[in-house]
Order: sequence, then structure tokens, then C-alpha cells
Amino acid sequence: MRESIGHQLCPDLGIELRPMVAGDFAMLHGWLSDPGVSHWWDSPPPTVAQVSAKYEPRLAGSEPVSCLIACEKGRPFGLLQWYWLEDFPDHPGSAFVAGKWVAVDLLIGAPADRVRGLGRTMLRLWRTVLFAEYPEVVGVAIDPAATNLQAIAAYRRAGFVEIGRSRDPETDESCLIMVCHRDGTSDQMATGPYPPDSAH
Repeated sequence: MRESIGHQLCPDLGIELRPMVAGDFAMLHGWLSDPGVSHWWDSPPPTVAQVSAKYEPRLAGSEPVSCLIACEKGRPFGLLQWYWLEDFPDHPGSAFVAGKWVAVDLLIGAPADRVRGLGRTMLRLWRTVLFAEYPEVVGVAIDPAATNLQAIAAYRRAGFVEIGRSRDPETDESCLIMVCHRDGTSDQMATGPYPPDSAH
């Protein structure tokens, strides 16, 4: 497994990203049990044991997914996980891009935090660090559910643009493929009225 991005901080906003540890599993279980998260992630929500079984291999490095916890002034508020698309050929984005691309998933745990723009802030911070630490990365792909309008709006604000539609292999639901290139060709910040950021 490739090395993960380590602890990163955005001092002006008090936002930091740190590697997930086993002690975060109970907190993550609580987030995944919230209806606003489980609707888009795991429904029905997983048990604590299932969360541990899923994420322990990732922390151990035996599964190629890097997991980060986002914090605001030390308070955890979200999860961001990323991986190389070439390691997951079944990912919907794999049919749209080729080469050294990564994919990302994220969630915001508490309902009150989903209306504050934290999702796009953590995404921008992570993306900036990713491009700096991994010069071979061409771009980033994300695949929100086509009905998750709040997530789509947040990703547009973070500089992602839609390049196609596909189906989630796990749920068979329609999803959008949104990308952001390193060279900024897709980094066109959308304007206009948008709903608040969502859990996805």
C-alpha cells in the first residue's frame, strides 16, 4: 500500500486532517448511524464490530484505502478516505479517466456541521496537500449519488465538474462522475444558489 497523507493543518480556518486510529471506530459508528449519513453510505448502518472489521485492514495497510479524520480546532467532524483508482477497477470513475487518478469519499458526522461548508473546506485542504505530495497524480474523481444534490453542490464549490454518469456497483443507483484536474482545467468554481453541504 502507498504511504498515506499524514497530519495536515489549515491554521487560518482551524481545520486539520489527521490519520484515523482504532480509537475513532466508536465515533465513526455514531456518524454512520445518523440517518443523514446512512442514507448515502451504509443502510442499514453497520454495527461497531462491522466498522472495526472494515477499517482495521485499512489502518494496517493491508487494504489500499487511506482514511483521515477531519477536525475543527481539535473537534472531529468528518471522515475523508482516498485511494488510487487503479486499485479499484470497479469504481464508476475508472471508466472515465485513465492514468494516475485518485478517488475520494467523505462524510460530515453531525447534522449541524453539514450546513457550514466544512465538507468543501476539508476537500480543498486535502486536495492541495495531495497534489503537493504526489506529483504523479493527474486528478481527483468523486462519485456522489445523482440524487444527492447537496453533495453535488458542495463538490462544485470545491472545484469539481461533472463529466458523466454511471451506476454504483454496490447499490445499482445512478451516480455522477465529478473530477478536478491538477492543472486546474476543471477548477471552475460554480456560482449561484446551492443547498447546504451534505453528509456525502
